[in-house]
Amino acid sequence: MTNSLFTITAITSVVTTLQLFLGALVGYVLLLLHALLSIISTQRSFRSPDRSVFTIFQFRESISSALHGIGSICTNLGYMYGSASLVQIIKLLEPFEILLLTRLFLPDERKLLTMGVASSMILTVGAAISLIQSKSSQPHVHAVTFALLSGFTLSTRNVLQRQQHSNNSAQPSSSSPPSTGVLETSLMQFTKLSWQSAWFMVAFSMMLFLLLGLHQSLPVALDVFDATIHGIHWGILTWHPMYNSLSMITLGYCSALTHSLLNAGKRVFAIVMAIVWFRETVTRGTMVGLTLVFGGGCWYTMESKAKGEGPQYWMRLAKPMISLLLLQLVQLLNDQDQMKAIR
Repeated sequence: MTNSLFTITAITSVVTTLQLFLGALVGYVLLLLHALLSIISTQRSFRSPDRSVFTIFQFRESISSALHGIGSICTNLGYMYGSASLVQIIKLLEPFEILLLTRLFLPDERKLLTMGVASSMILTVGAAISLIQSKSSQPHVHAVTFALLSGFTLSTRNVLQRQQHSNNSAQPSSSSPPSTGVLETSLMQFTKLSWQSAWFMVAFSMMLFLLLGLHQSLPVALDVFDATIHGIHWGILTWHPMYNSLSMITLGYCSALTHSLLNAGKRVFAIVMAIVWFRETVTRGTMVGLTLVFGGGCWYTMESKAKGEGPQYWMRLAKPMISLLLLQLVQLLNDQDQMKAIR
């Protein structure tokens, strides 16, 4: 068995396929639980979840499903070539990607872009970039590439999903409260995304192993597949659908940009856990960078709730200056840490 990019991609595609199928199962079980709880809260008869999520394929939903599958496999490939903290740091750029995509696809949410929002985004993204620079070793090019692809594809998926949520909310259902409708719609979308993207990944995996068999030999391809199945840690499969289902539910209740900032807070926690668990080196620049990413998310939350820019022009001018000064502080600390390492 070789460790070529092609072989590693084939192995990762099998893991991703199983994660996505399990995600569809988790989504359908959550839909059943939602239906059962609806009986208790509304005293109405049991209504089983719509099974059309497993049978009806629409073009627009297929695009989101393809993005979901590509983002999932790229995330896993990033972990294959880089540390967990590196992948999470690179994916901290997601708020900036969401901001650009929101401007393109969600005109109703363009009003979110004020000077305060832009300044908080500059701080968050800049601090994330500083965390990449603070790494003592040069990141593997494949890890960076796949992490960037994962962030962009999943950001695009979130914007498209949010657009669909907005379209659905424009046609409210009188038979159920809005919160119930959002929850059920989010679970339906997650189940459909997982199911459809799983089949896309099946086709991709079959193509990869077929090409692997033609390039080397059929026994080698079968050995790679057998080793992959027997070497899977089942914890990898279970946590993936649990996180994605909760993420999709959260997306139903907030804007795509707010969702990305919440993800940034989650990733700060994941980076800290990865540093502690894998005993990675921690510098002053790393700790300050993580603090600024978290602070940038909190700053965005306050700015997004503010009504307008405010009357003071100097306050609007001061916000980006504060962001740049804080980023300059992080850069100074990183330079000092690098000088100490050289000595």
